[in-house]
Amino acid sequence: MRLPLAAIGALVALVLFASPAAAGPVTLPPAGSPTTTVAAKKDAHLRVWIVSGLEDGGKLWQLQDGKVSVRGNIRPYVKHQTVLVVIRNAGHRLVAYRVPVKKGKHGKGRFSASLAVKASGDALRVFAKHEESDKQKHGQSKKVRFGAIYPSVGGGSSGEAVRLLQLGLLDQGYSTPVGGYWDDGTARAVLAFRKVNWLSRESKADRDVFRRLFHHDGAFRLRSGSPATHVEADLSRQVLVLARDGRAWRTFTISSGKPSTPTVRGNFSFYRKSPGYNSHGMYYSSYFFGGYAVHGYADVPATYPASHGCLRTPIPDAHFIYDQISIGEPIYVYS
Repeated sequence: MRLPLAAIGALVALVLFASPAAAGPVTLPPAGSPTTTVAAKKDAHLRVWIVSGLEDGGKLWQLQDGKVSVRGNIRPYVKHQTVLVVIRNAGHRLVAYRVPVKKGKHGKGRFSASLAVKASGDALRVFAKHEESDKQKHGQSKKVRFGAIYPSVGGGSSGEAVRLLQLGLLDQGYSTPVGGYWDDGTARAVLAFRKVNWLSRESKADRDVFRRLFHHDGAFRLRSGSPATHVEADLSRQVLVLARDGRAWRTFTISSGKPSTPTVRGNFSFYRKSPGYNSHGMYYSSYFFGGYAVHGYADVPATYPASHGCLRTPIPDAHFIYDQISIGEPIYVYS
């Protein structure tokens, strides 16, 4: 049976314009509404290093009961994060300190900490870790190994503590061997160091001496201001200084003129040198004014001036000092 044209048109209209409800509800978001997404957590790559202490054989050493200064970075930088800096010894946690991360350069975060060193030995380790947060993943740095020594040595001592003492003295311009054995040369260097730093005039390497050396402090500061090679004698502190390149290259303990025969003060130049002993017991003498000289002598008191006006040095130091002085070289003598 053929349908009338009117019926066919009604049927097509029904198919094309049927209610959406016939195929199930479809809900479209309002125009311009935001799309909600979950931000991915950032990675956490950490690195730490130590900026304090003295180095020996590629390892940094610290003082027991002192502090180790640690710096580090974390990549990438994420706001409002913290890291935990930890010291371990033989697998046991000694101390941990949480510090904030600050914005650094090149997209990195930076942090620093000063942690108490509560043990001695050569197997301490420091590292930093980031505990996972809602913004950044967990991460941990490599462990950096360091050692710690008890800061006190004296006559008859040997070992790493003595060697570090000697390396620290040499770094600050004092003449000392570096064999790790306490000897007379080490004792004289400690005495000179203590004189320069206005400590009691004795050969005692206590915590105060170690603390200054481990902070790279305690060198003699030149008064002349001359960058040229010269000698300075500070009569108030009873030390003689061989200066090179604007710094105290080697510093020695001396004994200058006693009150009844004081040492001449002023700016002079060395004009004559006399090797070996002379008839007055002067050993390897370098003259700078009249009969005034820098020379070795058997009696060099540690605590007071005792000479007839010359600058007395201990016999073991005299030849070395003599070899370093040149004719015409300036010497500045002052209090």
